[in-house]
Amino acid sequence: MNEDTDIAIVGIGCIFPGAENLDEFWKVLVNGEDHVQDIPPERFNVQAFYDPDPDHPYKTYVRKAGLIQKYDEWDNRFFGISDKEAELVDPQQHFILESVHMALEDAGIPKEAIAGSNTGVYIGAMNHDWDCVLRSARHKATNTTVTGTDSSILSARVAYFYNLLGPAITINTACSSAMVAFHTASQALRTGEISMAIAGGVSFILDPNVFINLSSARMASPTGKCHTFSKDADGYARGEGCGIVLMKRLADAVRDDNKIWGTLFTGLNQDGHMSSPITSPSGDQQEKLLHTVFEKCWIPPHHVQYIEAHGTGTSVGDFTEVSALGKFFSKHALHDIPIGSVKSNIGHLESGAGAAALIKVLLMMKNQKMVPSIHAKPLNHRIPFNELKLYVCQKQSSWFPNDNNRRIASINCFGFGGTNTHAIVTDYQKTKIPPTHSCLQTCLNLKKYIILSAEDLIALNNSARNLLKYLKNGISLIDLSSTTVHTRSHYRFRKVFVVDEIQDLALQIEQFIGEKSQVKPVGKEKPKLVFVYCGVGTTWQKMCKNLIQHDEIFKRCIKDIDYHLSFYANISVEAIFENEDVSDSLKNHLAIFACQIGLTEMWRHLGVSPDSIVGQSVGEVAAAYASNILSLEDAVKVIYFRSLNLSQESSGKMIIQVP
Repeated sequence: MNEDTDIAIVGIGCIFPGAENLDEFWKVLVNGEDHVQDIPPERFNVQAFYDPDPDHPYKTYVRKAGLIQKYDEWDNRFFGISDKEAELVDPQQHFILESVHMALEDAGIPKEAIAGSNTGVYIGAMNHDWDCVLRSARHKATNTTVTGTDSSILSARVAYFYNLLGPAITINTACSSAMVAFHTASQALRTGEISMAIAGGVSFILDPNVFINLSSARMASPTGKCHTFSKDADGYARGEGCGIVLMKRLADAVRDDNKIWGTLFTGLNQDGHMSSPITSPSGDQQEKLLHTVFEKCWIPPHHVQYIEAHGTGTSVGDFTEVSALGKFFSKHALHDIPIGSVKSNIGHLESGAGAAALIKVLLMMKNQKMVPSIHAKPLNHRIPFNELKLYVCQKQSSWFPNDNNRRIASINCFGFGGTNTHAIVTDYQKTKIPPTHSCLQTCLNLKKYIILSAEDLIALNNSARNLLKYLKNGISLIDLSSTTVHTRSHYRFRKVFVVDEIQDLALQIEQFIGEKSQVKPVGKEKPKLVFVYCGVGTTWQKMCKNLIQHDEIFKRCIKDIDYHLSFYANISVEAIFENEDVSDSLKNHLAIFACQIGLTEMWRHLGVSPDSIVGQSVGEVAAAYASNILSLEDAVKVIYFRSLNLSQESSGKMIIQVP
């Protein structure tokens, strides 16, 4: 593992069939659910276009797909889009915006923290159903029609809303689009072009023409199921949705103490003219890609414990892919490797397929479980699974780490135009556990603050209802407080619950919802805050003792100060606070400085930052540190030698010359 070149996944957001969020998607996977359904009339009149005869012109033999419920309901004003403009916005845009919002919340990164940064946006997309429907309806064009339908806006809309200054790129390589987006983002991170990436894929179903074309090509499943790896494989079932991940260099993610889902290494190649026609997959090129990726990432192939296949459920595609996988891994595998495909649960998301596959693997790693790949029975007898040292994962099982205490998986993703991608995913184990905020709140004699906020009252009440449901899962009140205070954007309408226990919180939320309390929006102007760092005359014996005993943040600051101080003298600020006399000028000044630094970091940890900073006398050094003028190391050096020189002066006076 190389922190300088490895790419970390630090946040996930998704909307898939049967799942409006990450938790619901895990339930779909672990329960082996199938969310392919009959296409409802509000999408299009299926009966008018249906005919079981695949040779019937302008007809489709498909009546099912994996669909998002209430696809046309979203909070457009939250994303700065007027009601009038929203009428013409491709649903793929709001799938992406909502998924990005969820990914940022999952990562604990507020909107304000990335505004103006060189974060890049990379979105895989290939469908134009919305534009086709508007054209067929002869909808009168307006000044927002082009921004509502153009595919470049799918990525640009994210950059615009969050004020991101890195590249915003929409990528189309058909069904490998999302994985190509991850690869492109990874390369930009490695070269230093961007500091963070928002990457993923999206798809949306509204127009019958794609079904008609797929039926003519015999690529779609007449049964509306992805019978991946099965003798019954008869084509793929279409699906829609969006998956987004946040990506950073691993070193940066570790530095920023981000939650790390896992690390990602990707590779690409093309079939060229190695197979014919252009839509026919090349097993040789797929196998060659595996050799290339594993040679570059320095991960031994026999360490791979699971393979998420492209697995669309076409008889030719499944046979070609599994054969290529088996030819490569059977040379290295110490035991049979399980394979699966998320398409059997939610359909083939086409340009979003790679995102669904990656998120599935990351969820399995987090929950340490392998989930079933459904609709595989009876297995395709043409595929010699035993010889290839592969088997279809058809039941839930525990996922244990390998001998190196790691979980490693491979992901295949192919485009029907020949763009092949492969990814290697590894889990990540943090070596240290960050301190909680419990001591911080205790030492300041604070209760737990739970903050909910939204752009309007309806959304605020909905957030309260969602939180009430979430409380039933048995969560830590301390962690919940920390999350809502520190890692969420705070919008105009806010409600703060001040509580001691989860039961108190549940009761207050129920009262808030039941009473329909009026919440007034906060003012547009943020109050100005000044930090003042005073001089001498503010010490007392055993000062800050309780802070050191009960506050992890304060204690950590004092230990850092003592570490830097140890290079100059055998003095410990912690010992001074514990029981020493602070009347000595050297110790007095060091104590004031250390107290001010510790309090500064405590307030920062609470999310309180000053607009202005003023320092006087001894306080000037701490003020310089708080202003980022001095590092802690330099500030300790300055305060020590300043205080030492003053302590060695026996007497002095201030003289003012009077004319």
